[in-house]
Amino acid sequence: MKKLLLFLCLITSVYGLENNNSNISANVQICSEFSSLLTHTQKSKFSDPARKPTEKEMSLIDNSHIVLLDYIEYAAGSSIVDADNDGQKDVLVWNIHGSGRYVNGELLSIKSQKNTVPELHLKLSLDLGVLQEPKFIRFKGRNYLIKTQTGGDEGSVISQIYETSDGHYQEETICTMHPLLKVETKCRHTACKELTKIIETQESNRDFINIEWPHKYFYPVGLDIYFPVTQENIDFDNTHNPTNIWRFGREGYIYQYIYWSLLGIGEKEPQVEPKLRNESEDIADRQILPGIQHDRLRRVMNEQSKVLSDVLHKTISLPKEGAFFLFKANENRTYWAWDFGQPAYGEEIYILYTNAKKSDYIGTIKIKRTPMYVPCTENCIEKLDY
Repeated sequence: MKKLLLFLCLITSVYGLENNNSNISANVQICSEFSSLLTHTQKSKFSDPARKPTEKEMSLIDNSHIVLLDYIEYAAGSSIVDADNDGQKDVLVWNIHGSGRYVNGELLSIKSQKNTVPELHLKLSLDLGVLQEPKFIRFKGRNYLIKTQTGGDEGSVISQIYETSDGHYQEETICTMHPLLKVETKCRHTACKELTKIIETQESNRDFINIEWPHKYFYPVGLDIYFPVTQENIDFDNTHNPTNIWRFGREGYIYQYIYWSLLGIGEKEPQVEPKLRNESEDIADRQILPGIQHDRLRRVMNEQSKVLSDVLHKTISLPKEGAFFLFKANENRTYWAWDFGQPAYGEEIYILYTNAKKSDYIGTIKIKRTPMYVPCTENCIEKLDY
């Protein structure tokens, strides 16, 4: 716990907020407490303040004809919870819809007077993240909402809902997920050391934390670092002739750089025959674009395929398999990093170096993750609809 608190304090210091934002500093302790929930060692500190509606409450919900519950595309539900910490139990209803599996919610108060039938009144509407139904935890007399903005743990946030002094409602994000990344490697090469530093630098390693997951009806594809829209002005074979690496998928598709089937190089975007493009997100056969213009890249892929086949003791054919990114190290040389995980989460990253003569294997690094929450530092308060 002491190490965790030290790390959270360092995070606060890195962002320069330890002196000018007392709320963030105060949240260091509470986020460390929430982090202990992730380790499954201190669950007794937390309880679930939400419960299922009784038969009478369910009848009230059904008879209220709530539009949100009438529109059920993937899932919907309801619970009884004091979501805004005003001491009164309210009705929370939610549904999941759309290709992004968005979760929308409404909080309704139960109004009843003597000798009258209870009625539900809308208090506020909520964005409850994506994919997963909302969850609440109770800690030290307060109820907190847990949701994910990405569908996975890396996008998890913990927030509080409350009424302001002027009668409006706000949601304040208290903690956000920012796993502590630690690299394991026996590689002592300068490139391994510099990549390790990039990955373990907390204020700039989001590309090694965030997961690309554009469609929730598919599996996640991997870390952000593996899916740039284009790789610009990169000397990929260390021949002092930088250019751009382009990724092509289904024509006109906003996510073609993720679900790509073709690679090409050039200062300007190469022309691609429609018949070469994949017709869906299902990538059957990745390849280099035909033509002399792309022979440099083809040579690199052929050489690196042989090197990786020797390292992994099995046949590797690039770019048909794996995900990759490029990085600079060792006096501005360019290195390739390949990941054959499915999804590509950085559990094993193979580093290669290519020049005009040959390609060499440099070493392997493995990213280990310790999940933890850190205080929210920006855009932490959202005004709610009602």
